[in-house]
Amino acid sequence: NESRWLHGAAYDMPVMLGPWMTSCDSVEDAENLTLETRVNGEIVQVGCVNSMIFSPAQIIEHVSRFMSLFPGDVILTGRPPCLEGETEIEEGDEVTVKMSELGEFTCTVFQSLDD
Repeated sequence: NESRWLHGAAYDMPVMLGPWMTSCDSVEDAENLTLETRVNGEIVQVGCVNSMIFSPAQIIEHVSRFMSLFPGDVILTGRPPCLEGETEIEEGDEVTVKMSELGEFTCTVFQSLDD
């Protein structure tokens, strides 16, 4: 069910992207990239691209059926499962995301202006 996947990754909240973008040809083996997320230094998520339900190639093929894709476009694919249930993120928490071969970045969670 396509709408199930779309709604799971589409919401009106900011998402961490950056601090730079890289192209596929600069990554040695994109299928084996690993993602690690830490909240306040504690590892809460670990996952690998090769364990995704759909491969990046399958996702790009599907998305390109209904929209044009251009260099620099971003397709958000969701996240790996949490290690021990869902982790509540609160104002002041530091969230670090690390992607093998690409590096890591950290941001501090702040209260939305809409709250």
